[in-house]
Amino acid sequence: MYRDGVMIMMLACRPIRRQSFAGLRLGRHLVKRETSYVLILDGSETKNHRRYEQPLPACGLPPLGGPVQI
Repeated sequence: MYRDGVMIMMLACRPIRRQSFAGLRLGRHLVKRETSYVLILDGSETKNHRRYEQPLPACGLPPLGGPVQI
C-alpha cells in the first residue's frame, strides 16, 4: 500500500513514460538533494533524447531508501 501511494504521487506530480518509470532506481534516477528529491533521466532514457531533471515536491514524498518490507 505504502509503495503504491508513493508511485501514484510521483506520477501525478511528474508524469513520465511507463517504461521510464519502471526503470527508476534510487540513487541514480531519484537523487536526494538536501531536504528533497530530484527526478533525473538521462537523454538516452527519454523519448526526445533530452535530459529530464525535475524536483519532486517535499510534501507527500516520504523518506526513501529505508529498509524494504516485503
